[in-house]
Amino acid sequence: MKVFLKIFGVLFFLTILYSCNSSSTKSRELSNYIPENASVVFKIQDFETLESYIKNNGFLSQLKNTKPYTFFSERSLIKYLHPDSTSLLCISVNKEITDYTFITKQTDGLFELDSIPEKTIERMNYKKHTLQLVVIDDQQIFTTIKDSVFIASSSRQIVQNLLEGKTKKELIFQKIYEIKNTSDFTSIFSVNNISLNDSVSLNFASWVALDVEILPDAITASGVVLKKDSVPQLLSAFKGLVPQKNNVAKITPSDALSVVSLTYNDFEVFQNNLQRFRAIKINDSEGSNLYESISEISKIEVPQGNAIILSSVDPSLTNDAITKFTTQKETFKEVLISEFNKPDLFTNLFTPLLKNIKPNFVFKLDQFFIFSESIEVSKHIITSFLNNNCLSTTVYYQEALSHLSDESSLLIMK
Repeated sequence: MKVFLKIFGVLFFLTILYSCNSSSTKSRELSNYIPENASVVFKIQDFETLESYIKNNGFLSQLKNTKPYTFFSERSLIKYLHPDSTSLLCISVNKEITDYTFITKQTDGLFELDSIPEKTIERMNYKKHTLQLVVIDDQQIFTTIKDSVFIASSSRQIVQNLLEGKTKKELIFQKIYEIKNTSDFTSIFSVNNISLNDSVSLNFASWVALDVEILPDAITASGVVLKKDSVPQLLSAFKGLVPQKNNVAKITPSDALSVVSLTYNDFEVFQNNLQRFRAIKINDSEGSNLYESISEISKIEVPQGNAIILSSVDPSLTNDAITKFTTQKETFKEVLISEFNKPDLFTNLFTPLLKNIKPNFVFKLDQFFIFSESIEVSKHIITSFLNNNCLSTTVYYQEALSHLSDESSLLIMK
């Protein structure tokens, strides 16, 4: 929630004093020194506690060979930083190079160079400012202080750009940065691209801010996503819709590789939104009766292949709608599997959310209608369901669900 302070001026003199003080304070705000090309910003309330959490987290330890993990756990320079107030860690990626920039208020003991053995320090001038190049264990960092703000970066160019005022000025970024956070660790990052699977990446929104909690064996996060009204972004496809209950985990085999699930309470509104996003108008009168009885449509990937799953609010109506597209083929464990002769029925309307799949078979389990690429996929899903070996029965899914809403417009699991 944002709180705007409105001052209706009483004395001109006091107004002038207020304006001067406000401007001075603003110049020292940490957000005024975020690099303009930063794609990820971590807002950290207690830096040393965060370091400890990361090193001791069982989940993150499995990522020990990744750059973000080694940055905290192995970088010699980081362990010599001791901020006692909020700090920012910004990540900028340019082609194959990843640079890190650390920003916090300058305080005594923040970066004690005298306590660092076997270091080299080189002082240099840039216009009216003084920079330091500090090298420890072959790692180098450029530091400077401006308006009582300490800046340290692996890139000299980034520091020089910040001193010239080349910072993150994007209005939508400033808006999401100013949203009140409730945790000690907040991650703000661009979501211009969101990966649905290995081959499909979409312009989802602009920025997301997540309050992150690092637990001994897990990470949880919740937050806010913002989009630009002037840019076609996938988030707009769900405008005006109410999220429905996600049931796909009840039918997804526990060995599934990925799940993409979407829900809607009004198919016509959803289709109009999605087609505006795609800038393509498609009419499919044959499938209209089918979609009106569906609250959730999902694509799952299992080791044997892919399937589309419909969760129906009226199974008899759904069954009537698809009968004209089916021919009975065989029965497996008392479940009838039929051939499906309209494989483009879903991808025409739900691309790019459901893409690169043309189901050839269909069968029904409870309220679910499963359209699979092959008999092997069909049999695997049937066996998992009848053996109660689905995602919803796993301990890790049940634990994760306790921290999440069971209703979402778009659900991605990997």
